[in-house]
Amino acid sequence: MTLKTMDEQTLRRYLLGDATDVEQEQVELWLMSDPEGYDLLVAAEDDLVDDFLSKRLSTSDVQLFNNYFLVTEERRQKLEFSRSLQSQIHKPPQPLPKPTPDSFWKSVFALMRRPAFGYAMAAVLPLLIAVNAWFMFRVVDLQRGLSSSNARLTEVVRDRDELMKQLTDKQSADEKLQAQLEALEQTISSLKNPASRETLLAFNLMPGVSRSSSNVQRIAITPTTRVAQASLLLLDDQFDSYAVALLDSENRQVWTRDRLLSKPVADGKAVIATVPTGHLPEGDYSFQLTGVTGSGTRENINRYYFRVVH
Repeated sequence: MTLKTMDEQTLRRYLLGDATDVEQEQVELWLMSDPEGYDLLVAAEDDLVDDFLSKRLSTSDVQLFNNYFLVTEERRQKLEFSRSLQSQIHKPPQPLPKPTPDSFWKSVFALMRRPAFGYAMAAVLPLLIAVNAWFMFRVVDLQRGLSSSNARLTEVVRDRDELMKQLTDKQSADEKLQAQLEALEQTISSLKNPASRETLLAFNLMPGVSRSSSNVQRIAITPTTRVAQASLLLLDDQFDSYAVALLDSENRQVWTRDRLLSKPVADGKAVIATVPTGHLPEGDYSFQLTGVTGSGTRENINRYYFRVVH
C-alpha cells in the first residue's frame, strides 16, 4: 500500500478505530498527500453509514460503529440525515379514511314508511333523496381528502426544512475540515522545501500553570516558522486516545485534532499537537486536552497555557 492508493477495508478499519498504529499513520499521511483522499474518505463514511442502516455490518463492527465512529457530531448528523432520507423514501403513502355510514338514510326510510307523508311525497321524494345524498357524500369526501392532504403537506414541509438544516450544517462542517486539511497540506509542502530551515518550532507544556501566572511560557514565532509543535506532558496516561482543542484568550476554539495517541518523551509521556502558525497570532492561548476511552466516553483532563509573541 502506497500513499497514493488506499484499499476500502483499510479505510473502513480506520473509520471504525480498528486500524493498527501503522495503518493509522499511513492513512493520515495519505489524506495529507493525496488531493482526492478526503473525498474518498467521505465516500467511505457514507458507505459505512448505509451498511449500518441496511444492517449489513457484523456484530463487532456495529459495536465499533456506535462506540467510535459516532463520537463526532458531524458523523452523528450524517447518520440522522441518511436515516431521515431513507424513511422518507420508503415511507408508504397514507390511505385516505373511508367514509362512515350516514344515518340520513335511516331517517328518510322511516319517514317514507308513514302512509300520509308517503302519499304526499311519493312523486318527488326519491329524486330529492338521491340528489341530496349524492351532494352530502361528495362534500364529506372532499373535506376529508382536503384535511388529509393538508396534514401530509405540513409533515413533508417540516421534514424538508429539517433535512435542509442538516445539509447546511454538514456543508459548514465539511468546509471547516477542508480548510484544516488545506492548512496541513501547505505545512507539509513547506516542510519538504530544503530552503526552509526554521519551519518547525517545538516546545513542551506542563499542566497546572494558570493563565495569570508569571510562569506562563512565552513562545517566540519568527517569520520563517511554519509549524508549532507542542508536547503536552501527561501526568497519567490512562486513555485509549486523546483530543486537543486550541483556545484563544476568550476561550474561542480556533483549531482541533482528534484520535491522537500518547508518545514517550524525555519526561515521561506526552500528546503531540502540531499547529500551523497561521492559527497563532500574538496573544494568550491554551490547549484543552480531552481523554477518550475505548467506548467513546470523553473526559476533560488538563489545560496548558502559553503566550505567543512575534
